[in-house]
Amino acid sequence: MGVDAWKTVAAGFSHSLGVMSDGSLWAWGSNADGQLGLGDTVMRSTPQLVSADTDWVSVAAGWYHSLALKADGTLWAWGSNLSGRLGDAVARTSLDRSRSAAIATGSPSARAGTTASLSRSTAASGLG
Repeated sequence: MGVDAWKTVAAGFSHSLGVMSDGSLWAWGSNADGQLGLGDTVMRSTPQLVSADTDWVSVAAGWYHSLALKADGTLWAWGSNLSGRLGDAVARTSLDRSRSAAIATGSPSARAGTTASLSRSTAASGLG
């Protein structure tokens, strides 16, 4: 994995995400809340394949959550859902996700902050 292999990367509080030049999605670092999207909470010190789909275009990493955008405009989220930061209309701390789930369509961009997520959408509503 050389430097030229990455299309885009994002750094969160203690984890990172990346889209490789082939469009696949990767993650590494802390994983206490499932923010790597690997289906568990085990820390990884090297990049791990999250999805072999080749249509990922961008990523955003928050404090303990992650967002990724596909070419078709679907926005995916996983990790800590504290204060509803995953955008799935469920603001509970007990609903952390260690696997990604589509939360909106028609999203040309997304940002992840410390405790919040933002998405600009061209669609009327999310997938809820």
